Amino acid sequence: MMDKIKVCYHYNAGVSVEFDDTLLIFNYWSGGNNTIPQEAQITPDTLKPYQNVYVFICNGREDIYDPIVYKWHKHKNIQYIVSTDVELQPNTQAMKAGQTLALGERIVVSAYPSTDKGIAFLLCIDDETRIFNAGTLNLWHWMESSTTDEIHNAQEEYESILADLPKENILLAFYPLDARQGLHFEVGAVQYISQLKPRFFVPVRFLDRADIVTAFSRDYTSSKTTVLPFIRPGSVVTLRKEDGIFLASNIQLLQTENRQ
Repeated sequence: MMDKIKVCYHYNAGVSVEFDDTLLIFNYWSGGNNTIPQEAQITPDTLKPYQNVYVFICNGREDIYDPIVYKWHKHKNIQYIVSTDVELQPNTQAMKAGQTLALGERIVVSAYPSTDKGIAFLLCIDDETRIFNAGTLNLWHWMESSTTDEIHNAQEEYESILADLPKENILLAFYPLDARQGLHFEVGAVQYISQLKPRFFVPVRFLDRADIVTAFSRDYTSSKTTVLPFIRPGSVVTLRKEDGIFLASNIQLLQTENRQ
Protein backbone atom coordinates (compact mmCIF):
# COMPACT_ATOMS: atom_id res chain seq x y z
CA MET A 1 0.00 0.00 0.00
CA MET A 2 1.14 3.54 -0.73
CA ASP A 3 2.40 5.77 2.05
CA LYS A 4 4.10 8.48 -0.05
CA ILE A 5 3.16 10.12 -3.35
CA LYS A 6 4.94 12.83 -5.29
CA VAL A 7 2.93 15.09 -7.57
CA CYS A 8 4.70 17.20 -10.20
CA TYR A 9 3.22 19.98 -12.32
CA HIS A 10 4.90 20.11 -15.72
CA TYR A 11 2.95 22.65 -17.78
CA ASN A 12 -0.61 23.40 -18.86
CA ALA A 13 -2.50 20.11 -18.26
CA GLY A 14 0.68 18.08 -17.88
CA VAL A 15 1.15 16.47 -14.47
CA SER A 16 2.75 13.34 -13.11
CA VAL A 17 2.24 11.18 -10.03
CA GLU A 18 4.99 9.01 -8.55
CA PHE A 19 4.57 6.23 -6.01
CA ASP A 20 6.82 3.29 -5.19
CA ASP A 21 8.39 2.20 -8.51
CA THR A 22 5.56 3.60 -10.66
CA LEU A 23 5.21 6.87 -12.60
CA LEU A 24 1.88 8.07 -13.99
CA ILE A 25 2.09 10.84 -16.60
CA PHE A 26 -1.02 12.74 -17.69
CA ASN A 27 -1.46 14.99 -20.73
CA TYR A 28 2.19 15.97 -21.01
CA TRP A 29 2.85 18.89 -23.34
CA SER A 30 6.29 20.37 -23.85
CA GLY A 31 4.87 23.74 -24.85
CA GLY A 32 6.10 23.13 -28.37
CA ASN A 33 9.73 22.20 -29.06
CA ASN A 34 10.49 21.69 -25.34
CA THR A 35 9.95 25.34 -24.48
CA ILE A 36 9.01 24.63 -20.87
CA PRO A 37 11.78 24.99 -18.27
CA GLN A 38 14.29 22.18 -18.09
CA GLU A 39 13.24 21.23 -14.56
CA ALA A 40 9.69 20.65 -15.83
CA GLN A 41 10.61 18.51 -18.83
CA ILE A 42 10.30 14.75 -18.94
CA THR A 43 13.25 13.08 -20.64
CA PRO A 44 14.46 9.49 -21.02
CA ASP A 45 16.66 10.10 -17.97
CA THR A 46 13.59 11.11 -15.97
CA LEU A 47 12.04 7.71 -16.65
CA LYS A 48 15.03 5.48 -15.83
CA PRO A 49 14.36 4.95 -12.09
CA TYR A 50 10.84 3.56 -12.57
CA GLN A 51 9.82 -0.03 -13.08
CA ASN A 52 6.39 0.94 -14.41
CA VAL A 53 5.63 3.99 -16.54
CA TYR A 54 2.11 4.75 -17.76
CA VAL A 55 1.27 7.69 -20.03
CA PHE A 56 -2.35 8.91 -20.18
CA ILE A 57 -3.72 11.19 -22.90
CA CYS A 58 -7.30 12.40 -22.40
CA ASN A 59 -7.82 13.74 -25.92
CA GLY A 60 -6.04 14.76 -29.07
CA ARG A 61 -6.00 18.54 -28.55
CA GLU A 62 -2.61 20.00 -29.45
CA ASP A 63 -1.99 21.27 -25.90
CA ILE A 64 -2.99 17.92 -24.37
CA TYR A 65 -1.37 15.43 -26.74
CA ASP A 66 2.30 15.95 -27.54
CA PRO A 67 3.81 13.39 -29.98
CA ILE A 68 7.09 13.65 -28.08
CA VAL A 69 5.69 11.20 -25.52
CA TYR A 70 6.00 8.37 -28.03
CA LYS A 71 9.72 9.03 -28.43
CA TRP A 72 10.24 7.95 -24.83
CA HIS A 73 9.37 4.39 -25.80
CA LYS A 74 12.75 4.06 -27.53
CA HIS A 75 14.41 4.28 -24.14
CA LYS A 76 11.90 2.70 -21.77
CA ASN A 77 9.11 0.14 -21.82
CA ILE A 78 6.07 2.40 -21.48
CA GLN A 79 2.36 1.68 -21.69
CA TYR A 80 0.18 4.38 -23.23
CA ILE A 81 -3.52 4.75 -22.40
CA VAL A 82 -5.29 7.20 -24.68
CA SER A 83 -8.63 8.48 -25.88
CA THR A 84 -9.87 7.07 -29.19
CA ASP A 85 -9.16 10.39 -30.97
CA VAL A 86 -5.40 10.01 -30.31
CA GLU A 87 -3.32 8.19 -32.90
CA LEU A 88 -2.31 4.65 -31.94
CA GLN A 89 1.33 3.72 -31.60
CA PRO A 90 3.08 0.62 -30.19
CA ASN A 91 2.12 -0.26 -26.62
CA THR A 92 -0.99 1.92 -26.85
CA GLN A 93 -4.44 1.04 -25.53
CA ALA A 94 -7.32 3.26 -26.65
CA MET A 95 -10.27 3.70 -24.32
CA LYS A 96 -13.73 5.16 -24.64
CA ALA A 97 -16.21 6.15 -21.96
CA GLY A 98 -17.58 3.18 -20.03
CA GLN A 99 -14.51 0.97 -20.44
CA THR A 100 -12.15 -0.25 -17.72
CA LEU A 101 -8.59 -1.50 -18.00
CA ALA A 102 -6.29 -3.25 -15.52
CA LEU A 103 -2.67 -2.08 -15.43
CA GLY A 104 -0.70 -4.75 -13.67
CA GLU A 105 -1.99 -5.95 -10.33
CA ARG A 106 -2.40 -2.59 -8.61
CA ILE A 107 -4.15 -0.16 -10.96
CA VAL A 108 -7.58 -0.22 -12.58
CA VAL A 109 -8.43 2.59 -15.01
CA SER A 110 -11.99 3.64 -15.80
CA ALA A 111 -12.88 6.02 -18.63
CA TYR A 112 -15.69 8.55 -18.19
CA PRO A 113 -17.35 10.91 -20.67
CA SER A 114 -16.16 14.45 -21.20
CA THR A 115 -18.19 17.54 -21.95
CA ASP A 116 -15.55 18.30 -24.58
CA LYS A 117 -13.29 16.01 -26.59
CA GLY A 118 -12.07 12.65 -25.40
CA ILE A 119 -12.49 11.16 -21.93
CA ALA A 120 -11.72 11.61 -18.26
CA PHE A 121 -9.65 9.02 -16.39
CA LEU A 122 -10.33 7.59 -12.95
CA LEU A 123 -7.58 5.38 -11.54
CA CYS A 124 -8.15 3.10 -8.58
CA ILE A 125 -4.90 1.99 -6.93
CA ASP A 126 -4.69 -0.94 -4.50
CA ASP A 127 -8.49 -1.04 -4.34
CA GLU A 128 -8.56 2.02 -2.10
CA THR A 129 -7.02 5.17 -3.56
CA ARG A 130 -8.51 7.07 -6.48
CA ILE A 131 -6.88 9.60 -8.79
CA PHE A 132 -9.11 11.54 -11.18
CA ASN A 133 -7.94 13.41 -14.24
CA ALA A 134 -10.75 15.39 -15.81
CA GLY A 135 -8.97 16.09 -19.08
CA THR A 136 -11.29 18.71 -20.56
CA LEU A 137 -14.37 17.66 -18.61
CA ASN A 138 -15.85 20.89 -17.26
CA LEU A 139 -18.99 22.97 -17.14
CA TRP A 140 -18.30 24.68 -20.45
CA HIS A 141 -20.46 27.73 -20.92
CA TRP A 142 -19.74 31.43 -21.32
CA MET A 143 -22.05 33.32 -18.97
CA GLU A 144 -21.73 36.57 -20.89
CA SER A 145 -22.38 35.15 -24.36
CA SER A 146 -24.09 31.74 -24.10
CA THR A 147 -27.86 31.61 -24.41
CA THR A 148 -30.05 30.49 -21.52
CA ASP A 149 -30.70 27.19 -23.29
CA GLU A 150 -26.98 26.61 -23.91
CA ILE A 151 -26.20 27.21 -20.26
CA HIS A 152 -29.03 24.93 -19.15
CA ASN A 153 -27.98 22.13 -21.50
CA ALA A 154 -24.33 22.42 -20.46
CA GLN A 155 -25.33 22.22 -16.80
CA GLU A 156 -27.50 19.14 -17.38
CA GLU A 157 -24.78 17.33 -19.30
CA TYR A 158 -22.17 18.15 -16.68
CA GLU A 159 -24.34 17.11 -13.74
CA SER A 160 -25.19 13.79 -15.39
CA ILE A 161 -21.48 12.95 -15.67
CA LEU A 162 -20.72 14.01 -12.09
CA ALA A 163 -23.60 11.87 -10.85
CA ASP A 164 -21.94 8.74 -12.28
CA LEU A 165 -18.51 9.39 -10.77
CA PRO A 166 -17.56 7.51 -7.58
CA LYS A 167 -17.61 9.87 -4.62
CA GLU A 168 -15.38 8.07 -2.13
CA ASN A 169 -11.61 7.87 -1.58
CA ILE A 170 -10.65 10.45 -4.21
CA LEU A 171 -7.16 11.41 -3.16
CA LEU A 172 -6.23 13.59 -6.14
CA ALA A 173 -8.28 15.41 -8.74
CA PHE A 174 -6.76 17.31 -11.67
CA TYR A 175 -9.24 19.73 -13.19
CA PRO A 176 -9.20 22.59 -15.78
CA LEU A 177 -9.57 26.17 -14.60
CA ASP A 178 -9.98 28.36 -17.67
CA ALA A 179 -10.48 32.10 -17.16
CA ARG A 180 -11.30 32.51 -20.87
CA GLN A 181 -14.84 31.46 -19.96
CA GLY A 182 -15.31 34.89 -18.43
CA LEU A 183 -17.77 35.51 -15.61
CA HIS A 184 -18.10 32.52 -13.24
CA PHE A 185 -15.39 30.56 -15.07
CA GLU A 186 -14.70 28.62 -11.87
CA VAL A 187 -18.24 27.29 -11.35
CA GLY A 188 -17.53 23.82 -12.79
CA ALA A 189 -14.50 23.34 -10.54
CA VAL A 190 -16.45 24.52 -7.49
CA GLN A 191 -19.29 22.15 -8.30
CA TYR A 192 -16.87 19.26 -8.71
CA ILE A 193 -15.26 19.96 -5.33
CA SER A 194 -18.59 20.34 -3.53
CA GLN A 195 -20.00 17.08 -4.89
CA LEU A 196 -16.91 14.83 -5.09
CA LYS A 197 -14.87 16.24 -2.16
CA PRO A 198 -11.40 15.13 -3.27
CA ARG A 199 -8.71 15.22 -0.60
CA PHE A 200 -6.46 17.27 -2.92
CA PHE A 201 -7.60 19.33 -5.91
CA VAL A 202 -5.11 20.52 -8.55
CA PRO A 203 -6.16 23.23 -11.02
CA VAL A 204 -4.60 22.78 -14.46
CA ARG A 205 -4.86 24.26 -17.94
CA PHE A 206 -5.05 27.78 -16.53
CA LEU A 207 -2.91 29.22 -19.35
CA ASP A 208 -0.28 30.94 -17.19
CA ARG A 209 -2.92 32.77 -15.13
CA ALA A 210 -1.17 32.20 -11.82
CA ASP A 211 -3.42 34.77 -10.18
CA ILE A 212 -6.57 32.70 -10.60
CA VAL A 213 -4.91 29.58 -9.20
CA THR A 214 -3.68 31.45 -6.14
CA ALA A 215 -7.12 32.99 -5.56
CA PHE A 216 -8.90 29.69 -6.11
CA SER A 217 -6.65 27.94 -3.59
CA ARG A 218 -7.34 30.65 -1.02
CA ASP A 219 -11.09 30.67 -1.56
CA TYR A 220 -11.86 26.96 -1.90
CA THR A 221 -9.47 25.11 0.38
CA SER A 222 -11.50 23.62 3.22
CA SER A 223 -11.25 21.00 5.93
CA LYS A 224 -12.24 18.35 3.38
CA THR A 225 -10.34 19.54 0.28
CA THR A 226 -6.93 21.17 -0.06
CA VAL A 227 -6.37 23.02 -3.32
CA LEU A 228 -2.74 22.66 -4.40
CA PRO A 229 -1.73 25.90 -6.16
CA PHE A 230 0.84 24.70 -8.69
CA ILE A 231 1.83 27.63 -10.87
CA ARG A 232 5.52 27.04 -11.60
CA PRO A 233 6.40 24.30 -14.09
CA GLY A 234 8.53 21.73 -12.31
CA SER A 235 6.99 22.30 -8.86
CA VAL A 236 6.55 19.18 -6.73
CA VAL A 237 4.41 18.40 -3.69
CA THR A 238 4.94 15.29 -1.56
CA LEU A 239 1.90 13.64 0.02
CA ARG A 240 2.66 11.43 3.03
CA LYS A 241 0.28 9.19 4.89
CA GLU A 242 0.07 9.90 8.60
CA ASP A 243 -2.41 7.99 10.77
CA GLY A 244 -4.13 6.78 7.62
CA ILE A 245 -4.53 10.26 6.07
CA PHE A 246 -2.44 11.82 3.31
CA LEU A 247 -0.99 15.23 4.16
CA ALA A 248 0.91 17.64 1.91
CA SER A 249 4.28 18.07 3.56
CA ASN A 250 5.55 21.04 1.55
CA ILE A 251 2.46 22.99 0.51
CA GLN A 252 3.77 26.10 2.27
CA LEU A 253 6.67 26.14 -0.19
CA LEU A 254 4.20 26.16 -3.08
CA GLN A 255 2.29 29.02 -1.54
CA THR A 256 5.48 30.98 -1.05
CA GLU A 257 6.42 30.49 -4.72
CA ASN A 258 2.97 31.71 -5.74
CA ARG A 259 3.59 35.09 -4.12
CA GLN A 260 6.76 35.72 -6.10
